[in-house]
Amino acid sequence: MQEFIKATENKNKEDPENRRKLNPGMTPIFVCLTEMGELNFKRLDFETDFIADSGNTAHDVDYQGTPRYVELKGFLQNSHRSYVISNIDSRSKYSRGYNDCTGLIISGVAKGGEKISFVTHQDPKDLTLVSGAKESFLNHLRESLAEMWVRCGEDAGNIDAVVIGGRSITKRYVKDTGYVDFEKNYEDLTNLLSTEVRQGLGFEPVIVNGPKFELSGSDDMYFNTPNNRMYLIRPRVNPEVGDVTKSDLERH
Repeated sequence: MQEFIKATENKNKEDPENRRKLNPGMTPIFVCLTEMGELNFKRLDFETDFIADSGNTAHDVDYQGTPRYVELKGFLQNSHRSYVISNIDSRSKYSRGYNDCTGLIISGVAKGGEKISFVTHQDPKDLTLVSGAKESFLNHLRESLAEMWVRCGEDAGNIDAVVIGGRSITKRYVKDTGYVDFEKNYEDLTNLLSTEVRQGLGFEPVIVNGPKFELSGSDDMYFNTPNNRMYLIRPRVNPEVGDVTKSDLERH
């Protein structure tokens, strides 16, 4: 996987000013950004190498996974498949197809020194339109945040969090759905995630590289838990968008 790592590290957008003071042994999530075109259409090769480097144990956090798959993996999901939340463990994780969806990646060092993480993948339209979906998502997210807090010694210095994906464009008509306000959906969901993380863990997650500003294209995310490193493959990297928290945006 070295050729891919070399290409993506040059795109790192980490902003130290936005980072909190973390405890010894806990590092910030290192974000590697790249565009699909920079992989020369070798995304599947990258994925194959990523899984192999994990010892073939990486979790596929499949947003459209069947109820049976989700049950076998121990993931959390509602019956409509509006979201999926991985279990919390030391394995690496990946999730493909963040179209309008956003993702939350939480990593930390457990009390025994083990590096652990969990990943989410949620659709803002479903959380708004499907009856009970938002409530179900919040209950499951709060359970995961609470478990992470306890396992990491109830110390925010042992935990980091980032938000990825999403789409922010003017209201458009979507077949079988009607008019969708992508911009409002993105803002509402990132606000919700920031609030829940702040209440559950005591700090705000960093929003990585903002949303997509085009109607087509999706993001793929690969998180290496042992090295606390995330690879985010986007249709187009936002060159003028850094990594910020919601409070940063409100101050400006």
